[in-house]
Amino acid sequence: MMRTLKFLVANNWEVSFKRHLLLLLIIFSYPYLLNGQVNYVQNPSFEQYSKCPYDWDQIKFANNWSPIDTINHPPIDSFGSGNCTPEYCNICAGANRRTGIPYNDAFYQYPRTGNGMAQVYMFADTTNIPTFPYLRDYLQGKLYKPLISGKTYCVSFYVNLEESSGYAVNHIGAYFDGGQIDSSSADYCGYPHTKNIPQVFSTAVINDTANWVKVEGSFVANGTEKYITIGNFFDQAHTTHVPSNTGSGFSDAYYLVDDVSVVESDAPAFAGRDTTIVAGDSVFIGRNEILPGVQWSLKSRDSGGGWVLIDTLQAGFWVKPAIGTNTYMVKQTLCGMVKYDTVTITVRRVGINELNSLPNNWHIYPNPAKNEIRVVNVGNTSNAALAIYDLSGRLLLQQPLKFDHGNAKVPLNLVPGVYIVHFSNSDEREQIERLVIY
Repeated sequence: MMRTLKFLVANNWEVSFKRHLLLLLIIFSYPYLLNGQVNYVQNPSFEQYSKCPYDWDQIKFANNWSPIDTINHPPIDSFGSGNCTPEYCNICAGANRRTGIPYNDAFYQYPRTGNGMAQVYMFADTTNIPTFPYLRDYLQGKLYKPLISGKTYCVSFYVNLEESSGYAVNHIGAYFDGGQIDSSSADYCGYPHTKNIPQVFSTAVINDTANWVKVEGSFVANGTEKYITIGNFFDQAHTTHVPSNTGSGFSDAYYLVDDVSVVESDAPAFAGRDTTIVAGDSVFIGRNEILPGVQWSLKSRDSGGGWVLIDTLQAGFWVKPAIGTNTYMVKQTLCGMVKYDTVTITVRRVGINELNSLPNNWHIYPNPAKNEIRVVNVGNTSNAALAIYDLSGRLLLQQPLKFDHGNAKVPLNLVPGVYIVHFSNSDEREQIERLVIY
């Protein structure tokens, strides 16, 4: 009976613990839940993969990406076959000259962000081979939810012309639908899909092999869009092609693709939640996803108080600010619509060097201590509280202090070492003391 009772108690404790743990996860995730994911594209920077690519035509290894028409044409085949299958390149491939980064048989280039990118065949000159069937690759990704009817979306992705390409072209674009391209058997998938008019495409010829060039545009959704497909949907007669700057002898145009985004055009900018941390800690600001047109600046502390540009690639990142008040500003530009947001990170000083600069109203004994300390305050004890940090600034214990006959007892469960104790009360007066545990 006792064993059964213990089992029930243990399970009740486990259920209670899990509920509290879930609550904590919700609380700490609140900024992310509140703002949510704004980019509709899954795996937009080709970072996540099921398998590291080792050969051509392996875009299916990049999570949530595939070639079109996978039912009628195998997604894996030899290079140059008419199966319209893009390549997947990732730094994980190392020295592999077919899928490796940055050294590759077709290019020398790093991804715009992260470790992965796609390689897409956009054009082939068929002057001397009029029946050549392999004219296009098409890169298809499933959106994490359908677009909303009547809403305007800003679409963008970045491309870079491979150095081995003999031509540079225009009309690189993105087509949105419910996935009908994947089930189509009317047209051979390697031919231009002229019946599918991309909602967004570049009218300019992109001839840059060094820099990533943004293709961007907006459109109003009809509510059926579940997939994005990137490629050149125009036929030879309606595709402008010029010799590439590299002078390559090849008769095709290959482009690298990275950082794909589909965002509601009126999405607000988000810099993060104002917060206070301890010196030495880091905090994440912004959005943890891929977004175009983002610039971050830090407010200068000099007399001018201007803004200093610190990043132009990431929608969010970890920062480790200096002690004091740090204000960051994000500028978000979506298809010409500019929005701003700021976040203030206050860093409180918790360090050995500052111990002697504070008023000595609080006392700890014994010190060194083992498993308990007593706190005495010769001043105001109203709303008194204590926090204990390790020397890296990590918070280990935080609790109010209840005084009885002039002192407060605090049980401890700390490993031997040196700690920092922070005291505060209703007067907003603070004091820091060093505590040694043996």
